[in-house]
Amino acid sequence: MLENFLSTRAKKKQSQIVVVASFPKSGSTFLTRKLAALPSCELKPLVPIGERREQEIDEGVVRQVLRKSRGGHVIAHHHVRLNASTADLAVRYSIRFVVLVRDLMDCLVSLDDHMNNESKLSPIGFWSDRLYNDLNESSLSRIHAVTITSAPWFINFYLSWVLWNEEYPEIQPPIFLTYSQLFQNPESTITSLVSNFGINASQADIRKSLEEKTFSRFNKGISGRGRDLFLKDSAAASVVDQLIQCYPNVDFSPIYKKIELEK
Repeated sequence: MLENFLSTRAKKKQSQIVVVASFPKSGSTFLTRKLAALPSCELKPLVPIGERREQEIDEGVVRQVLRKSRGGHVIAHHHVRLNASTADLAVRYSIRFVVLVRDLMDCLVSLDDHMNNESKLSPIGFWSDRLYNDLNESSLSRIHAVTITSAPWFINFYLSWVLWNEEYPEIQPPIFLTYSQLFQNPESTITSLVSNFGINASQADIRKSLEEKTFSRFNKGISGRGRDLFLKDSAAASVVDQLIQCYPNVDFSPIYKKIELEK
């Protein structure tokens, strides 16, 4: 059955899948929509359902997407960590990755905003409306509780990708990108990605994509906002610092700058 599927793919122009593997609240929706708006690209999910399910790429969905694709590039957007299953699919279906991260404290504050104003459903930490409201009776601040329950997922995600060459050297090298790099010069960033992934798009196509209003909501993307809040909450800041200290030989500078807490 798999042989027949692969044979069918070989008879038509094969689409290239590019996955934006990202931190939540890292500008990934913006990046994904801008790439998908290019003429040769289309946006497709590679997971069957979201909510509390980990966003693990599903082979059945991958095969369905490739079977129905029109050629060119398929852009997918998932908060997916690198593991043996993801690496295996990446090799067998030639999936490429751009890994997008952001300052961890900024992400955690934006995540708390999202939970407070929109939805608590996520694979990152287990919350519901009731559990979140129960924090009013807790001795922990809200950001402290969100940090304890969610920061380990972000660290796990980061480690899984930055150590790709130690764990899964068989995949094609991911392209790493930070929130700041993306928004300092979106046109240059997307131009570089277009070149790296061989996307058929002109500079005019890229500019048109950036000019289009592809979605109506953009969260408070203020770099340093998280740091300001964590400076006022030493308990929450200490949680992040202790997690980072577990891995003394890993470079966390793309996502973390130590806060000097008062003694």
